[in-house]
Amino acid sequence: MLTKKWRDNRQAHAHPDVRLGLLRPRSALVLLAVVWAVYLGFLWPWMQRWGATDAELTMALPGDEVAPVTTSTRAITIHAPARVVWQWLVQVGQDRAAFYSYDWLENLLGVNYHNADRIHPEWQQLAPGELVKGTGDGYLGMPAVGWRPPIVEPERALYLWGPIVLQPIDPATTRVIFRSRGAALTPLGRAFAIGFSDPVHFVMERGMMRGLKARAEGRPEQPLALTLIAAAGWAVAGLGTLLALLRQRRGRVAGLLPALSFVAILLSTHDVRSATAAFIALGLPLAGFAAYGWRWWPTCSLSVVQSIISSVVRLPATGLIGVLMPAAAAIFLTAWASGG
Repeated sequence: MLTKKWRDNRQAHAHPDVRLGLLRPRSALVLLAVVWAVYLGFLWPWMQRWGATDAELTMALPGDEVAPVTTSTRAITIHAPARVVWQWLVQVGQDRAAFYSYDWLENLLGVNYHNADRIHPEWQQLAPGELVKGTGDGYLGMPAVGWRPPIVEPERALYLWGPIVLQPIDPATTRVIFRSRGAALTPLGRAFAIGFSDPVHFVMERGMMRGLKARAEGRPEQPLALTLIAAAGWAVAGLGTLLALLRQRRGRVAGLLPALSFVAILLSTHDVRSATAAFIALGLPLAGFAAYGWRWWPTCSLSVVQSIISSVVRLPATGLIGVLMPAAAAIFLTAWASGG
């Protein structure tokens, strides 16, 4: 009763845009300008050279002549011999070992990646010009697409979207440099790259670099305990938010969308983690907006923030955030959506 009186009083005196859960246009523009300035000034430069030294940024690498423009140079130290690192690297591909990155996230697009956790002898041979698949045959009704590496130098270099170079530091340690290269872009294309494709590529490539490191070093990518915490957090986050949605009459029909998202991805990829991600990251936002329109944005933003933190920081402990998310989602839903 007190909560309802507080909500009604707050909505009665709120600015119309606030009652809808929206920022005023001027405030939105200021917030957007601040976020963009921080991104361009700090986050984007850090992403484009993640892990690389100043010397590595300008170092000549095999294959630099293949494409005219360097878009990023990243590097990582792997405590394993170059021979072992190469065995994991040479077997990448959609129909082989995948790319050791976030296969559950990639599978939201239906590409059917499944990261290998062992070295496959049958995948150790790769000839220059041989197709390394990025998508399988028949994906979106098209033949397989990917990369035909012009350079394949065992235990030294592989050229995919740019040179990937192995530099032994000592018999048990290897420095791996990833450089992305491409054609010169128009101003509009460059703006799109900076705002969208560069951060996506960073998240996935850094995931690949860390996945390669974990496998070559013979250790799990994260401790089992934290993995279980993360799984529990995501499960509680998704189900808690769904229950908060289903408590409202308008959310009951829309609540079918998360289930449909889960089933669709599960049937196409057989990946439970990816299906769970579809349930949370696709189904729940769609259901919320279908039921409440833009008044759902505070609840949806919690999922977005959690996803960004998980992708950029790659901490399975962010599942702990997921444990807290349903309570916050229920509060937001009660305060913003259910009163409309």
